[in-house]
Amino acid sequence: AVEATPAIYQKMLQNFASNEGLAERVYGYNVAAGSPNAYTGHTGPLFDANDAWKGPTMCVPREDKEVVGQIASKGGNCPEHEVSVPIITPDSIIEDFSPMINGGAGLFFAKLDIEGSEYEALMGMRAVFTDPQTRPCYVYVDLQNSPDSEKAMRLLQHEYGYSNFMDLDSGLIGNDSFPPKGSQWQNAGNYEFWLNESDVLACAERVQQASCT
Repeated sequence: AVEATPAIYQKMLQNFASNEGLAERVYGYNVAAGSPNAYTGHTGPLFDANDAWKGPTMCVPREDKEVVGQIASKGGNCPEHEVSVPIITPDSIIEDFSPMINGGAGLFFAKLDIEGSEYEALMGMRAVFTDPQTRPCYVYVDLQNSPDSEKAMRLLQHEYGYSNFMDLDSGLIGNDSFPPKGSQWQNAGNYEFWLNESDVLACAERVQQASCT
């Protein structure tokens, strides 16, 4: 589980701790999910001799009551009300935990709700999504009426193979559902994407086998 805003991250850890067994099964990262584009121009190691992060960073709000989803500056020099967090590709996180999820075979679904940065996060999951042995069976993603959300939708559809989708808020299916009609939130929708029937069945069987080993 990835959460960039420190205050929300701490609440997430509290939620893990208050639900028996959850902390042993879910791992939290206080980082920003991004794409490999964030590393363009970066040279040198990602950590210094003291294991401090030296890679790309993003400024995010310190508190959860502040505006989230604003265009954040990259780098360590953040405004007083913001804090710098590392930008990590979800691919690299999943690779770290590969032995625990049988090389990614145990990934049943992915959920992304990151205030307009879903496209960058999905770009950072290309290795997972383009491998039939690791791509999730279902994807849940918040989309807005914006160019980046449209790019995220097209990426899932045309490059990652999730040809079926619907806005769970409006109940509309496929291309009729986008742009979102804002049934719950203005200009936003909660979308479910899924593979075609045979691929979903194969995916579910793969996940079941992985969970039994």
